[in-house]
Parts: sequence; structure tokens; C-alpha cells
Amino acid sequence: MPLSKQREALKEAARLLRDSRAKAQDVPPDVKSSSSDDDDDDTASLVTAVKILKKCHAECAESATSTAVVTLDDIDTLLTVFIELVDPDTPVYTRAVERNLMRKFSSHKHVFDDKVQGFIHQNYSSKNEESKDNFRTALRRTSLVQRCVKAFKGSRLATPDSVYAASRRRQRSNARSEKRHSLDGSPERSYPIGTLEAYWAADQTASFLLVKKELSKISTWSFNVLELSKVQSADALLIVGCTCFDAEGLTRHFHIPAPVLRAFYFGVQAKYLPNPYHNAEHAADVTQCVHHFLTLGGLGTQISMRGKLAALIAASVHDIGHTGFSNNFHIATNDALAIRYAFRSPLENMHCAVAFELLQQKECDILATLNDLEKIEVRGLIIDMILATDNKNHAIHLGRLDGLLQSADEDQTDFSSLDDQKLLLQVALHAADVCNPVKPMDIYAVWTSRVMEEFYAQGDNERELGLPVSFGCDRVNPIPEAKMQAGFIIGIVRPVFETLAKVPKVSLKHCLDQVERNLAHWQDQLTPPPPVVT
Repeated sequence: MPLSKQREALKEAARLLRDSRAKAQDVPPDVKSSSSDDDDDDTASLVTAVKILKKCHAECAESATSTAVVTLDDIDTLLTVFIELVDPDTPVYTRAVERNLMRKFSSHKHVFDDKVQGFIHQNYSSKNEESKDNFRTALRRTSLVQRCVKAFKGSRLATPDSVYAASRRRQRSNARSEKRHSLDGSPERSYPIGTLEAYWAADQTASFLLVKKELSKISTWSFNVLELSKVQSADALLIVGCTCFDAEGLTRHFHIPAPVLRAFYFGVQAKYLPNPYHNAEHAADVTQCVHHFLTLGGLGTQISMRGKLAALIAASVHDIGHTGFSNNFHIATNDALAIRYAFRSPLENMHCAVAFELLQQKECDILATLNDLEKIEVRGLIIDMILATDNKNHAIHLGRLDGLLQSADEDQTDFSSLDDQKLLLQVALHAADVCNPVKPMDIYAVWTSRVMEEFYAQGDNERELGLPVSFGCDRVNPIPEAKMQAGFIIGIVRPVFETLAKVPKVSLKHCLDQVERNLAHWQDQLTPPPPVVT
């Protein structure tokens, strides 16, 4: 083989290694590699490729001309292995989360049959793979990139601890220099009445008293938006949203006039469609959950006032205009919504656009009192939070937060940098969005029935259009409810709440206890009865 071609081939292999190393630099130092039995074939090829490179390196070092002899077969091995391993579609920091999910698939085989695995793969995988085998291959590749570089360099491939720690300290130091006070520096102004007091002033009926009783629990996990909706279904989001704003002092802190806040929520709830599940009532439920996280849940101790403002807005509008169909459906049908947003998170991008169109109306602009820089910050947080509700991003943000929690210094866990707060809020909104299995069983059952009604309606449409029926949407061949819900809890919901509960000063034990009770309910149905002894 000509020497020039040998050099070009080695340069290409080195370039691929540098690219994979650059991707791996995003992984916090304490995120550890893991492997599975499925890796054996890929590992053999990897070891062979590394041996070739190390042999070439040794020969070059010993040769006066700094050259080495490489056979054509060796070059083919190098290029095949490294080109396959460098997979830009699956971020490396999702590897730990998705590996853990695969281990759960193996250890809970009575829950995760092919249908349940298929549902989670299609809806919560960061790669939209067509089959389980392809999904596992994608997971292997992200791990192998790390192991490849580690084997070649003989050292840890993440950013060195000292560099990473210094970077984190600089971020926290810069963030702590920003004081959290009233935006214009003036004393905070108190309003004599709450946002909804005038709205309810003339109403002293029994329904009003029931609403007032339920709203007294607005910051607790026991709040039930379904009870509120029994008497105020049309205005549930307006009532919950305004009450949460007042409870967190946002109307006072940001000098938001009560008529403007009411107009904003009137506009928001009017743009929600009457879907069985993705409707204004769901938005009210998610808004209240985020409010609970920020208050009694303790998350607010880590979040600035502007972060709280963005969080409540994002929660309220996170599904605004939802069509009742999934992103996958819009993309598969090649419809106008998918085309408008280039087939990437079309629903979430649409939610952002509809929300900001509403905020452009002067009478609804609850951000009017912010200066330009503050508006940019809040707007960015809202967008990032809503985009994080695309379930395809589940492993990405969960992996980032888990890595941040593992790598953070125990004595400096204030999470005061904007990036840290954004990540916390992204995971918090995602947790609120999937929180139904963490509610008492009577509330949980209502939401489950509604979401399945919506899923089956999509499946009916897919069947009529001649499309493959999405996992979990086939009413003709449904996934058994106990398996569906137990798998959803084990694979998705519980890990999100467990990670969020690890954040310093956050207290979500009541949520974890409730989800364990609900899981036990489904596990009992999956456990076969003992044999009858005659």
C-alpha cells in the first residue's frame, strides 16, 4: 500500500477519534461508563482497531522516518469501526440514562414485553429507531465511543476534574454576583387585593365557596384540579394560573396589573383545543404541579424570580394549541405543521409560537414591565422549557441533570447560574407533564382514561390512513393497562422524580412514596396468583 495512502487513512482515523473525543467532552467527570452482554461483537472489533492504532504508533516512534506499515485489511478495520462508532444523533450524556433503562427492561421482564418496550422506544428515545435492535445498537455506540478513546489514550476521556471544577466555580461565582431584587431597584409594591378577588367579588355562591376551598390547597400535592373543574371547567386554567402567580408573589414583584394577567390567561385557555387529555385542564394541572415544586417542594430555593416567572408561563402554555396527535403522527402524515417546523418537535415549536403571538398583544403582555435583557432571558427560558417537553428529549435532560448532580461540589450546590437553573426547570416541567402516575389513584385513573382515549383516536386515524398504528395507540390490540402503566412508571416517571428529588433543598419524598404505592397497585395485577393446593 503506498505510503501516502497509509498516511491519509491514519489521518482519517485520527480525525474520527478527535471528533468522538470532542463529543465525549460534554460528559461530566463522574458519569461512569457501563456495558452489557450485547456489546461483545462490537467490543471485539473495537479492540482490534485499537491494537492496530497502537501498533502503528509504536512503529512510527521507533522508525527513523516516523512511518509504519499498515495493510489494506487493517485500514478497512479502522475505518469501518470508527465510522460506525461516531454517531452524531445520540448525545453521549444520554448514554447512562438509556443504559439504565435497558437494564430495567432486562430485570423487569414481566413488565417490559415487546409492546411496552416499543411504546417507550417510540415516544421517549432520543433516536427514533424503527426497531428494538436498532435502538440497542444506538445505545452501544455511544458507550463504545467513550471506551474507544479511553483504550487508545489510556486515561479518562472526560474533561479533567480540575478543569471541569474550575469552570463550574467560575459559573457559580459569576451568577452569585447577580442580586435578586425588584427589577428596577424600587421597593416592591403591594396590591390591596389579589388578581382574582375583583373577578369573584360578586360571587358568593356555593360553587365559589367550593372553588375557594380547593384553592386553599394550591401549593400542596393534594390539590385536585379535577374538583375545581367540576364547578369551573371553562376557567380552570385562569383560576389556577392567577392563583399561582399571586401565591409566589410574581404579580407584586413584577408589577403585573391584574387585568393584564387575567387577559393573558383568558387568551391562553381560549387557544387550547377540547381534546380529551391535552387541553386547558391538563395545562392547569401541570401549572399547579410546577408551582408545588417551586414552593413546598423546595425547588424555588434554587430559582430566581425571573426563573419562576418563566416556569409558570411555560407550564401554562406548554401544550397550547395541541392537536391531540403526537409529533410522530404529524411527521408521518407530512402535514403542514411538520413542514412548517422542519419535522423537528413540530408541536413544541408551535406551542412556543402561539404563546408569543399572544404576548404580542398589549392587553395580554405580562412581560411588559421587564427590560429588554430580562425579556430575552425569560423568553429563552420559556422556549427551552417547552422544547424539553418533547418526550424525545427525556434522556438528554435527565442525563445532564444527573451528571450535574454527581459532579457538583457538595459545598457549592446553589445552582445559581442561568444554565443550571434552566436545566432544573426543564426537568421540573417534564416531571410535571408526566406526573399523573404520581397522584392518588382516583385522580391518576381519570387522567389515564383520558390519555388513552386520545391515543386510541390517533390509532384509529392511522389505521384509516393506512399508516402503521403507533405503539400504545391500537385499541384493537391494546397493551394491557397494568403493563403499560407499570412500565411507564419504572422506565420514565420514577427516574425523573428520583433525579429531581436529589437536587439540594428539594423535598419530594411524598411524590416518591405515592408513585411506589401506585406501582405496587399495577405490580399486584401482574403477579400471577399462587397455585391452589388441593
